[in-house]
Amino acid sequence: MTLTGRLDLTEGRPAGLLVRFALPMLLGNLLQQLYNVVDSLVVGNFVGTQALAAVNIGNYPVNVLLALFIGMGTGASIRISQCCGAGDEAGVRRLVDSAMSLILLLSLPLTLLGLAVARPVLSLMNTPADSFEAARQYLSIFLLGTLGLLGYNLNAGILRGMGDSRSPVLFLAVATVVNIALDLLFVAGLGWGVSGAAAATVIAVYASWAFSLLYIRRHYPQFAMRFYPLRIDGRAVRDILRLGLPIGINDALFSLGHLILSSIVNTHGSAFVAGYSAAGKLDTLSFMPLSSFAAAATAFTGQNFGARRFDRVRSGARSALLLVVGWSFLACGVLLLCGRWAIGLFDRTPEVIDVGYAYLLCLEPFYVLYSIMYLLNAVMNGVGCVRVPMIANMVLFWVVRLPAAYLLNALAPANALFFCYPISWAAGLAISGLYFLSGRWRRGFAKEETA
Repeated sequence: MTLTGRLDLTEGRPAGLLVRFALPMLLGNLLQQLYNVVDSLVVGNFVGTQALAAVNIGNYPVNVLLALFIGMGTGASIRISQCCGAGDEAGVRRLVDSAMSLILLLSLPLTLLGLAVARPVLSLMNTPADSFEAARQYLSIFLLGTLGLLGYNLNAGILRGMGDSRSPVLFLAVATVVNIALDLLFVAGLGWGVSGAAAATVIAVYASWAFSLLYIRRHYPQFAMRFYPLRIDGRAVRDILRLGLPIGINDALFSLGHLILSSIVNTHGSAFVAGYSAAGKLDTLSFMPLSSFAAAATAFTGQNFGARRFDRVRSGARSALLLVVGWSFLACGVLLLCGRWAIGLFDRTPEVIDVGYAYLLCLEPFYVLYSIMYLLNAVMNGVGCVRVPMIANMVLFWVVRLPAAYLLNALAPANALFFCYPISWAAGLAISGLYFLSGRWRRGFAKEETA
């Protein structure tokens, strides 16, 4: 067992450990997606197509603002997993205190920045006129939940880094129950529209964050987590920034790219946006197992790298790769078979269903390319090789996907726009795959072996 008494990823069959670690995260991801889907279902059925488009549009600027700091939380999680593998409990304490302090110091400026740029950003996104005001209201209210969202994601990452993938599911269960109940009350019951959906989400994330703080204080008293720690260790901060900043910059640029891509989608009107949004929800469901296996691979790699079990890093990567490839083919079959019916749950408008299913047809047959790239990046992140995944993702989005989207949008029918995704996945896989096969990402092994 690890120093925390949780799952030790340095002993046992890699495939079995990866599945055991990933399953609670998968449940948590499904819960998170459930309350996102409920937002869309309630808004789409009780308010209308324009409101559904507004909720989807309003999420993109939030993702850009939060991605950088959530990425730094991921960096903290990677370093914590390495400390756990090495048995360094004091190092884990320093990382926990420093990461929490950074979140508290930075959340207010981030919220104010978001509120200041909300309207001009929505204008730059070519937000349809019939959805603009609703999108602005949703975004402005959602931004008030910045601290809770950052705090929850940090606490969940801390526990996963320590080998505990089960407890974060409880945090998400709290958020899901609160969000669904308040969605039904605020939107369906009181008729507050998209403002009610945003308010429900904000209250839910703060409830989840508060619960996570109380939970860690009770079950991990050795880390003495406080509500206002403000204890920053210089070395811990450097470790967090060294690993987390490239991931955060990558995620922020990736989210910014999605925002720009949405500005292209938005030019086709609210029905097109609603179909894109509904299909995106289904696509996200298929992404959940991939994300869970990748996060498990990162934690597995980090612990074994910290414990200097480099043979297990390699075997774990092979096992995780088989898992994500198998899932990709299964998800493709299910979504193509049931896609029209599922999209119709969000909006029964024929145009919305046609756009959404065209999205699935363009993406799902090629999803295995993205799955392999995502998994290889996760393994490299686990050993601290964070720059190559960042470069691969930046090339994927900025050099390939966005130019392809503009070109397809200008020269082909509207639905062909979605082919920009598989084209970019192939480019990203070429970079990550070739670097992984070169073995250069294992240079840290030699440094550890001679330390």
